[in-house]
Amino acid sequence: MFLSHESMARDNAVEMMMQYLGSSPEDALDEVNETRGAHAQFSYLRRIFKGRLLQHLEADNEGGMKEEVQKLWDQTLRIYLMYLVGITLFTDKSTTYVDVVYLRYFRELEVVVGYSSGAAALSHLYRELNHVAHWNCKHLLGYLTLLLAWVYKHFSVYKQQGCVGWISG
Repeated sequence: MFLSHESMARDNAVEMMMQYLGSSPEDALDEVNETRGAHAQFSYLRRIFKGRLLQHLEADNEGGMKEEVQKLWDQTLRIYLMYLVGITLFTDKSTTYVDVVYLRYFRELEVVVGYSSGAAALSHLYRELNHVAHWNCKHLLGYLTLLLAWVYKHFSVYKQQGCVGWISG
């Protein structure tokens, strides 16, 4: 599911950023114009994550309306998930931004817990390993922590005695 998405128009990206991340119209429009597409830079996500988290804490401490506190929490969680998807699970050659199209999968946060993100990350890594096998490819992308764990498990040269944190199995 995570890997089968179509591109998104800038207008749709702005609407989704406003609705699901709590971005202002100007802020969202500036972001898609700066990235020249339906993308959100990691620096932008970090900035609005901090702001949304502070807003949530203030509303919660002041005894704000339950719906408003929950809305701010949901926005904070979506921002975090967008960052996680772009920086860890499904990295690509952009290295500075994530596609806003991933917000489609985080509209209903109750459903997210049922996603097979591990299987999707493994599928993405396999596809990227296929690309890197070509002679003209210069970079390996994907969830490289997963690849590193596999290497440690399957190559005995890395199973030296005294290796801190190694779990045999």
